[in-house]
Amino acid sequence: MLDVTIENRWARAVSVRVTTEIFELGEDDRPRGDAVAAFPPRQVRVPAQGQATVSGMATVRNPKLWGPPPTQTPHRYVAVTTLWLDGRPVDRYETRFGIRSLRFDPERGLLINGERIEIKGVNQHHDLGPLGAASTEGRPSASSNCCVRWAPTPFVPPITRRLLSCWSLPTAWASSCSTRSSTSGRCEKPRLTST
Repeated sequence: MLDVTIENRWARAVSVRVTTEIFELGEDDRPRGDAVAAFPPRQVRVPAQGQATVSGMATVRNPKLWGPPPTQTPHRYVAVTTLWLDGRPVDRYETRFGIRSLRFDPERGLLINGERIEIKGVNQHHDLGPLGAASTEGRPSASSNCCVRWAPTPFVPPITRRLLSCWSLPTAWASSCSTRSSTSGRCEKPRLTST
């Protein structure tokens, strides 16, 4: 399902045609090959200085699933939406996404595409010293190959392309604290090593 909101900044109402095609993304982050699916084209009237929203659905047959490395491949797609006015393209927007199944099972834990994935990670807070809540592609969170629950700082899009962001998964890893403070009983910050 895709919702497209069209904003008309002109002083007159317009009628536009909305098309959306879905392509596989190559390793270079660009659409590759022919469209694997398309939403039915929609004609919509947008009032002067106003907005209109159209919705549509499309099916990607036999999708290549997004999954976390190293045991799965993070296949992605892009939905390319084009607005047409009087037969000419006037705007284009790309929405990148992946297709996967995600389930949390009380017995087996997190399952992505049916495979059990061990949750490892941090609860990201303002702990980057003088950078505070800043998190950039050059200085990501302390755990760049793990699941990160950002709390409450918003994420940086380049980082989430590399991470599995877990916004609301239970913090099951909190019980595996290896170093507790002798005074407060809190879990102390572990030393992170790369593997």
